[in-house]
Parts: sequence; structure tokens; C-alpha cells
Amino acid sequence: MVSPVNASTGKGINFSLFGFPVTIDFSFFMIGLLIGFQAGDIKWVAMFLLVIAVSVLVHELGHAFAARALGARPTIRLHFMGGVTMFSPPTPPTRLQSIGVSLAGPFAGFALGIIVLLARQAVEDPVAGSLADNAWRFLLLINIGWGAVNLAPVLPLDGGHVMENLLPGNDLQRRRIASMVSVVVGGALALFFWRQQSDYRIAAFLFGLFAVQNVSGISATSKKTTQKWDDRDELESSIKALNSGSTTALGDLERLAGESADPVVQKFAKMLVIERLVTTGQVAEGRQRLDDLPGQVHPALYGLVALYEGSPSAIEQIEDAMRAEPTPAAARVLALGYVGAGRVQEIPAVLGAGPPSYRQPEVLRSVQHTLHGKGFYEPGVQVGELHIASLPSADGQVFYNTACGWARLNNTERAYNRLDTAIERGWNDRETLDTDPDFAPYRHQVEFGALRGKIGR
Repeated sequence: MVSPVNASTGKGINFSLFGFPVTIDFSFFMIGLLIGFQAGDIKWVAMFLLVIAVSVLVHELGHAFAARALGARPTIRLHFMGGVTMFSPPTPPTRLQSIGVSLAGPFAGFALGIIVLLARQAVEDPVAGSLADNAWRFLLLINIGWGAVNLAPVLPLDGGHVMENLLPGNDLQRRRIASMVSVVVGGALALFFWRQQSDYRIAAFLFGLFAVQNVSGISATSKKTTQKWDDRDELESSIKALNSGSTTALGDLERLAGESADPVVQKFAKMLVIERLVTTGQVAEGRQRLDDLPGQVHPALYGLVALYEGSPSAIEQIEDAMRAEPTPAAARVLALGYVGAGRVQEIPAVLGAGPPSYRQPEVLRSVQHTLHGKGFYEPGVQVGELHIASLPSADGQVFYNTACGWARLNNTERAYNRLDTAIERGWNDRETLDTDPDFAPYRHQVEFGALRGKIGR
């Protein structure tokens, strides 16, 4: 099973395999114990646990290697329901790539099953019904038999994810249709396996559980459709709270990144969570959220995390990502990267000498806001002036932001000049002017009062 969604690891056995972090949750052993103890022998219990662990690991490694090929850093967890591979590649995978990752798991199991079958032909036949005989049979059953069943169009099986990516519509529409199909097919398979011998009761239970889960999924997708704008409002309030020093805002943003059905909210919340973690010294936590939280982020963010992890080439990685996709999000990361590298004074020159896309209004606005918020007023005001020079028709907000920077630098003449132009160009937020700490030292001055009086005329 493969998932871009974070899942709690729980307590268990932790190790690394082929560079992939692996957790075997203690609940994973329950299925082996359940089957093994039916035989009434500790050796059978050990055999079932070993066969299941190896088979599920091979399956998840198939997903993990395919996800790594997309640039992701996957993690694997084995649990009571089997296993899950969690990943988040630097760039959004195409539907075809997602299908490839989904199919890599069962096909890795098929490969192991073929190897087992060939090896079985090369050795002496074990005694029928013996421990060795059942180990062979169980390896084939899991890797070939269950691998084929895993391709059934039922979420959360791999076949269900393949079906979802083949359906038309946006993400939410595809998930809703896939859930409906999963209810029908899952219910039918549960009934089919229930009517077979008792050995298939576990399969009947699992497909029945999948059908019930997808009934809930249909309801959830309906609610998420109406929740989209509520999430955007919550995102905005969480950002304000974070900037005001709230101790709970980061958790609220992380929850939005993990649960929101709105990809815009999900992406921006994830970006803010990771940025805040790595720039406040919580680099390992930032890396974990980058790999585990759902949703795609700008590739530049991967460079930012690598920078704070100590990579000497990370700033070039950020620059390359910015050149390839010069969005406001990338510009913000670029600014934070130069701050982290101790090269913040270079930012205005980099933007000024870069391609025209570097001087898009939203790009410059994002960088200026980031630098000012971090207390780097001089390069921030230089970016503001670059914005004004690049776009003489810039709106009043640009002039107001630049006025704030000059005010922080105690350049009264330029601060008042930019504030005056901001008001002339329609900026009229008197409440902000009266409470903005940037202008706190100026409020007693006659010139400030005169400019304030021009607002709303």
C-alpha cells in the first residue's frame, strides 16, 4: 500500500533498509500470532511472522524504490493491516507516475513469488504438511495470491489507487467516485470470501472493513467540498496568529496541512510549518514534516531544508528551483535561504540581475514581506525600491510597505515620501497606520498627522 498521507508510526521496531526508515509497529505481529497460534506450535508462529514480515517488506520496498525515483524520501511502516509507504516527492507526480508507484508494490511481490517458485523447483520436496512445506506455500499465497487480490479496484488497496488515478475529474471528484466503486466491489468480495472455506474469513473481514471505510469516505468528500472556504479563512487566521507569536498556531497549520481538501490551503500550510520549524532550529522535525505531510510544495523548499541540514550545495538547489518556477512561494524560500546562508544583503542584487520573472510584482512583494518580517529592513526596503523601479504603476500597498522599511531605518524623509505616494495611490487603511509599530516613533510628529489626515479625502 502506498500513501502520500502522514500516518502515525506508533511504538515498534525501528531500523533502516536500503536507506529507507522502517518501523514495524507492534500491532503488525498480531496477524502472525493470530494465524500461527491456530497451529498450536511456537515454531509455526515464528514461521508465519517471518514469512509475513519478509513479504510485506518486499511489497513496500517496491513502492519505496519507485517513490525514490521521483525524488522522494519514503518511509515504511508495517502495521496490523499490512504496510504503508509514505512519501512526498519534490514535484507533484503525474497520474501515470502515481500509477507506477502503486503498481511497483504488488509487482515486487510477484517477482519474489516467482523466485520462490523457481527455488521450490530446485530443492527436494519437503514432507507434505510440514513446517517447510507450509512456508513455501504461504510465501506463494501472500506474494502471488494476495498480490493479485491487492490489484482489486478497492481503496485503500493499490488497485484502488490505480483506479482513482484513471478516473476523470479533479482530486476530490476522483476520490468520491473511487470510494463508491470500492463500496460495491469491496462488499461483493467480502461476501464472496465469506462463502468460501473458513481459511478465507480474514479476507472477508478485510474487504468488509474496506467497504465500510469507503462509505465514510464518500461522506467525507461531500463535507470537504463545502469546507474549502472555511479552511482558507482558518489558514488566514492561523497565519496571523503565528506572526503574533501564538504557541498553538503551528499545530493548527499542521492540522490544516494534513486534513484540508483544498490543495492551496494544504500546500501553503505545509510550507509555513516546515519553514518555521527549520528556521527555528527544529531541522529534523522540518524534514519529517516535509516527507510525511500530504500535499506538494515548491521544490525550493527541499533545498531550504537541505540548507539547514548543512548541505553546501543547497543554496544552488534553491536558486535552480526558483529559476525553473519563479513563484511567490519560491521567492519566499529564496529569501529565507539567503538569510540562512548569511547572504541576506545579496538578495536585492540577485533579484535585480535575474531574469524578468524575478521581478514579478508578487515575487518582489513576497520577498520584501519576508525580509521585513525577519527584521532585515535595509535589504527589504531595497527590494521595495526595486519593485517601484520595475513597476512605476505599483499600487499603494507597495509604497506603504516600502515606507515602513524606511521608517525602521529612521529615514524620515523617504518614509514620508513613500507614505504620501501610497495614500495618493489609494492606500487608505487608517487603522493599520494608527497601530503599525513601524511608525510608532513618528505619531507625535506634525508631518505624520498631516499625512494621516489625507487618508479618506
